[in-house]
Amino acid sequence: MKKILILVLFLTYSLQVFSDNLSDSNKLFNWAEENYSQYFNPPGRNTFKIENYRVRYYKNTDVYMGTLGEDVYVYGEVFNGLKHVGRIGDFIDVTDNETKTVDNIKIIGSHEFITQTEAALELLKNLAPLAFEKTQKYIGIIEQGQYSHMWANEISPRYEVDDMTSFYSIKWHAGAIAHEATHSELYHEYQAKHGLPVPANIWSSVDAEKFCIQYQIDVMKKMNAPQFDIDYLSELDGTGSGCDIDGNCD
Repeated sequence: MKKILILVLFLTYSLQVFSDNLSDSNKLFNWAEENYSQYFNPPGRNTFKIENYRVRYYKNTDVYMGTLGEDVYVYGEVFNGLKHVGRIGDFIDVTDNETKTVDNIKIIGSHEFITQTEAALELLKNLAPLAFEKTQKYIGIIEQGQYSHMWANEISPRYEVDDMTSFYSIKWHAGAIAHEATHSELYHEYQAKHGLPVPANIWSSVDAEKFCIQYQIDVMKKMNAPQFDIDYLSELDGTGSGCDIDGNCD
């Protein structure tokens, strides 16, 4: 039903040129959620792709927000239907992000972020090859973002990672990638066996977090990571008190 609504919503504009601006779209959606929460809530909804559109749907207000290339649209009763509200650059600073595909994983972010992520993936490939294979299978996109989270339920599973995590060290970044790939693995293994929906306790509960932390520890050991990083991970309890270098758990 949601897919049909979105296709109808943007049908008039379907011949326009699409640019792969996922990072800018997510930045815009996050900005709108923070500044206009009366319309766009709950925050942190999944960004999904329909044809050439990046879209988020806000269940609480029954509102859609989407981008087509650089154009921004909103839809909902409160907006009297479909409304073109401007260009992405009218609301936020448009980034100079780059996109590079490495071993079938799309990396989106600054040049420095892409270089750091390439190095982390290479480290996994050489020192923890099974973790690298898992990453290839269960993460389609690694995107530089404002916070760290695994969007396992998107069509191409996306790991959004903040700078504190990715630039702390290459080994930490690699371990965190393996950690999030395990969350995605738990999600998709359940989906393959039981279909949708996937209960949150399967892949993002305290028990799931503990499981992913232990896997991260094992991978960090294979990479000869600093002992204080491994000790830090060993002290985490998976409750959200500190499941990453920046305090994010999933």
